[in-house]
Amino acid sequence: ARLAIALAQEGGIGFIHKNMSIEQQAAEVRKVKKFEAGVVTDPVTVNPDATIADVVALTEKHGFAGFPVV
Repeated sequence: ARLAIALAQEGGIGFIHKNMSIEQQAAEVRKVKKFEAGVVTDPVTVNPDATIADVVALTEKHGFAGFPVV
């Protein structure tokens, strides 16, 4: 998804690898579509009571490690 996002920012078109499952392909497309001009339009957030284990689980699920605390 990172390459597809970078390509889209430069006006290009990204590709999803055909060897991914349909579910994996859809997840990659969602990641790219959520990223708009350097701004995540629908961020994943945590509340102040979240534990490190909660954040680790979110990192593994979403593939990134920066979560706004709200």
